[in-house]
Amino acid sequence: MVVQAVKNILFTLIFVTSVFADSYKEKEAEMFKMIASGIEQMSLENYEEAQNTFRKVIKMDTESPNGYLLMATTFHNLMADYRNLKFTNQFNYYINLAIEKAQKRIDQNFNLARSYQYLGAAYGFKGLREASLGNFFQAFKDGLNGLNALETALEINPNIDDAYYGTGVYHYWRAKKAGALKYLIFLGDSREKGIEEIKRAGKGGEVCSQVSVEALIRIYQAEEDYNNFFKIVNQTLIKYPKDIYARWYLGETLTLQKRWKEALEVYQKIEELLNEPFGKENAGIEAWIELWYFKGLCYFNLGNKTEAKKMINKVLEINPKNYDKRIFVQDFVELSEKLKTKLQ
Repeated sequence: MVVQAVKNILFTLIFVTSVFADSYKEKEAEMFKMIASGIEQMSLENYEEAQNTFRKVIKMDTESPNGYLLMATTFHNLMADYRNLKFTNQFNYYINLAIEKAQKRIDQNFNLARSYQYLGAAYGFKGLREASLGNFFQAFKDGLNGLNALETALEINPNIDDAYYGTGVYHYWRAKKAGALKYLIFLGDSREKGIEEIKRAGKGGEVCSQVSVEALIRIYQAEEDYNNFFKIVNQTLIKYPKDIYARWYLGETLTLQKRWKEALEVYQKIEELLNEPFGKENAGIEAWIELWYFKGLCYFNLGNKTEAKKMINKVLEINPKNYDKRIFVQDFVELSEKLKTKLQ
């Protein structure tokens, strides 16, 4: 009787555990479909729709770090695409919640591979935000925390291809910045390893396809691998014609190649996007400063000094109190001052 009772209890526990596991897997699969939809909306520049989708993801499981991480991603991308810092508080709120929720699940030994993946991704995005502001030491620390978590996730489950996006970004940019940050040099050159990891995430990941493309756009420009750069940018703009992120890099790359007429056309398209209602609402003055500088540079090299002066004067008329140079990928105000001397 006792033996039979124990067997019954064990059977019940196994059955309940199995049902719970199957139920969670079904819920997770449904969540991933919703996440894929939200990421597609974000790629189409439909940020409000994407945020509404990710709020539903949070509602499905308030203890999962996933939805909070994705909400943070929307604010990160809005600031990167439209050159502003206006969503910093929202980004910090959601990214810290994602870290907190992921760590809590790790402490509870719950779905460990995924929990470490989300923890790593959250630290990774936190590091990207710091790097975008020039805080490279803090970015390195956050990136290292992210790398450790992602590598733990891959030790548990090597088939989580999305995790390779984070390890790839870290391995590439750690090596790329080693020249500027002397304490990184001893870590060696892991750029090629990083690129291959990002490609793997883009090919086999459940949610990292488009973010991997965006990472490679920036990397191919940095590597001066222009064949792959133009190939991937053209593919992106065919699929997502309003992708302003790709256009910023396309315009800058064309100026590096002194293809002034083509570059000007790209910046004119960016101007159209910034003048759309969504662009007007979200673009920082820093986006306009970058645009005006590059348009001025193009006009100058095309021999149209009148239009060049108009653009450069727009930059220099802005009160320094009204912009934050940390957002600039280059010091466009200083560059405008130098260009103005050539126009006199």
